[in-house]
Amino acid sequence: MKRIVNFLLIAIFIGAMTGAVVMFDQA
Repeated sequence: MKRIVNFLLIAIFIGAMTGAVVMFDQA
C-alpha cells in the first residue's frame, strides 16, 4: 500500500516539474 502511495507522489511530482518546465518554455 505504502509503495503505491509513494509511486503516486513521485508521479505527481514529476508531472508538476514537467508542467512547470513546459509553461516556462512557452512563456
